[in-house]
Amino acid sequence: MRWQVIVGPRAWKSSVWASVAQAFGHFEMPFDLHRTNTRQDLQVAVASARTKGHRHFVAMGGDGAINLVINAMFVEPWTDPPVLGVLPAGTGSDFIRMFAIPQDTIKAVAHLVGDRVYRSDVGLLEGPWGDRYFLNVAQIGIGGAAVLRAEKLRFLGSARYQAGFWSTLPTFSPRQMTVRTGDKVVEARALMVVVANGQFFGRGYNIAPKATVSDGLADVQIFSVPRRSVPAVFTQVRSGNHLRRPDVRRLRAQSVEVSADRPTPVEADGEYLGVGSFRASILPGLVDFKM
Repeated sequence: MRWQVIVGPRAWKSSVWASVAQAFGHFEMPFDLHRTNTRQDLQVAVASARTKGHRHFVAMGGDGAINLVINAMFVEPWTDPPVLGVLPAGTGSDFIRMFAIPQDTIKAVAHLVGDRVYRSDVGLLEGPWGDRYFLNVAQIGIGGAAVLRAEKLRFLGSARYQAGFWSTLPTFSPRQMTVRTGDKVVEARALMVVVANGQFFGRGYNIAPKATVSDGLADVQIFSVPRRSVPAVFTQVRSGNHLRRPDVRRLRAQSVEVSADRPTPVEADGEYLGVGSFRASILPGLVDFKM
């Protein structure tokens, strides 16, 4: 087993990497380092590793880095599910909270030791942007608009997502959303619709406390919440108590189609995708997540 460590420009810090490399040496784990600057670089790194027989990858960064690696991995054909590990080094690493992996980059290296993995589902979004995989959470509505806004607030570091959300809220109007799961159709005026594979988003908010990454189902939530109630709702989301609210409706389905009455921003794993309707599907057991 040889780990393929993929680091993008936003996560690269030479001092941090020196400690990571030392930790790999301490645990006697062989690795190859792939520093990437573009998505094309990342795709080439994954393809090259696969052709050499490697299937163990590490995304060094936040949820966005995981998303980019996942999307590069599944361009490639796999006989067995590839293995994905994470070294958190970005502004937000929410997916790993489900597995009690430390948010500290160096301490997280210890979780790459051994063969213990958790076979995990992966989400697929099909929309105007094409096909896009996601591991954690996708959403349409104010969450997508907040991610787009946060791209302009990078100087705020890890605070940019919170700042993006609260600065977007006063001017973001609810949409008339249509949510289809099988034969069930829900129409509601909503601020956002969340499609969750994982449990946490937004730096620790427990958006889907009942979600699991091994049941083949998406945890879908429709937030028909008035703007004035959003601060109270997000206090409840922090602890996962929002599901008791009558203005938050929860569905579970293998696939869901979501549309809005006008162009509405969409994001997945903290990466802005564009605007438009989409179909989300959960693909069972696509990746072995390293615990």
